[in-house]
Amino acid sequence: MSRHSEISIQCYLRTEEPKRGGDGIADDMGNDIFMGGVRFTPDFEEAVPQDQWYELAGGAGKIQIGVAFKPSSGHSLTIDDFELITVIGKGSFGKVMQVRKRDTSRIYALKTIRKQHIVERGEITHTLAERMVLARVNSPFIVPLKFSFQSEQKLYLVLAFVNGGELFHHLQREQRFNEERSRFYSAELLLALEHLHELDVVYRDLKPENILLDYTGHIALCDFGLCKLNMKDSDTTNTFCGTPEYLAPEILSGHGYSEY
Repeated sequence: MSRHSEISIQCYLRTEEPKRGGDGIADDMGNDIFMGGVRFTPDFEEAVPQDQWYELAGGAGKIQIGVAFKPSSGHSLTIDDFELITVIGKGSFGKVMQVRKRDTSRIYALKTIRKQHIVERGEITHTLAERMVLARVNSPFIVPLKFSFQSEQKLYLVLAFVNGGELFHHLQREQRFNEERSRFYSAELLLALEHLHELDVVYRDLKPENILLDYTGHIALCDFGLCKLNMKDSDTTNTFCGTPEYLAPEILSGHGYSEY
């Protein structure tokens, strides 16, 4: 756990392995049977194991959950604390890798950023903004930051690994989503953006490539390098930024824009 927050667990009965394409991304969700889910907030005030039965929501029966919490010893993470599995993305900033944390065997996405590159490209402000936003957000529809650390040459952001691929990939494959599915994604995306606005953050790079899908089909917004911080309701900004194919009309017009 990297922060005090609610835990959501969904239980499935696996009937067969999902089919995967050549890129390793699941082409379907298989025929897994949903058994139910539970939400709870563990108590970390007392460092004693907790063992409790919870009623399953959306299903029948109960699930027994044991929680044991051990505060961090203050050990600073390094790249040696992670086993590198595969590269899942590349960019001018560096690359994103799927990694396994050696002590817990948990899978994460590790974003590496070369310090020299962000200095040469004048991206220091954007990089710091991304780190600050990720540390503050607490939304089920935004990829959470788990850890961050640095070496002499690089910055490292350890994020939750969202394994369903980009929304862009699914849209490209299916060409068009039906209305029900589009409304579902739009509703979750709206909740993610509202959460950012509550933190006075403007996203500024909304596109299908920056929206991931998890195993259960829910969205997770990622990549906060172009965020604008400390934007109050009445504030406007004029920075020309974003991805050319997805620029908003108010950015193209040059008249300034607010968080809405």
